[in-house]
Amino acid sequence: MASTSPGSEVPLKEALEDLTTALKAILLQLKAQNEGVDTVGVKGCGAAIGLYRDCFEKLAVSNRAEVENEARKFYKHNIVRESFDELLQVEDEWNTCLKTLDNSRSSLEKCLDVGDCLSQEIKLLQVSCEGLSEVLLSEISKERSLLVVLLRHYA
Repeated sequence: MASTSPGSEVPLKEALEDLTTALKAILLQLKAQNEGVDTVGVKGCGAAIGLYRDCFEKLAVSNRAEVENEARKFYKHNIVRESFDELLQVEDEWNTCLKTLDNSRSSLEKCLDVGDCLSQEIKLLQVSCEGLSEVLLSEISKERSLLVVLLRHYA
């Protein structure tokens, strides 16, 4: 989206608004949940990655910093400034919500340091196409090889 000709700020504004609106919808679902992330929440958090990808494609950029650079180019335009500021606000709310969910959902951060061994009694959230289930590490570590991925994503 290299062009800075008149009217070229409109696709940027629309891409920012689309991303912001979709993130707000997911955020409302996450905030409405009383007990942390459930199936909707996990899918929503994953969907946010796709929302950013779609925004990047619309703007022909490859990362979040480039989105910010595009917004800077057109920041003098009120419609871009308002759209970008609203996105920043939603991202801040998103990060706060995920930190709250993370703190209420798991105490792994408090009990593990890099290089520590995991207790076999730690409950893991197993995510699959069929949905979510809680499983003890000891139940799945009987496999010959096991890779446990601990994901945390802040936009």
